[in-house]
Amino acid sequence: MAASERLSTASSAMIHRSARHAQENQMARIFRVPHFKMQRDELETILNQRIQPETLVEAILSTKAAWNAGSTFSTEVLTDLRSIETRRARDSN
Repeated sequence: MAASERLSTASSAMIHRSARHAQENQMARIFRVPHFKMQRDELETILNQRIQPETLVEAILSTKAAWNAGSTFSTEVLTDLRSIETRRARDSN
């Protein structure tokens, strides 16, 4: 394997790890940070179960009502996260 191929492979692996780490950080924020407690509680009430990253997909695929609740939860959380990031970017300038 040429040096450029090794570098490309190493770079790809690093980018993949970085992206996975960013995803895990987002999941931790959604499932553990008190800021999203109200949204989590609403979803858990509708699903009638405690949600975790490992169980969310199966739970929201269980019924149409669960799907709609999961969609609402995701929309609210993502909108809130984008708003937070926009505010941070604006405040840092």
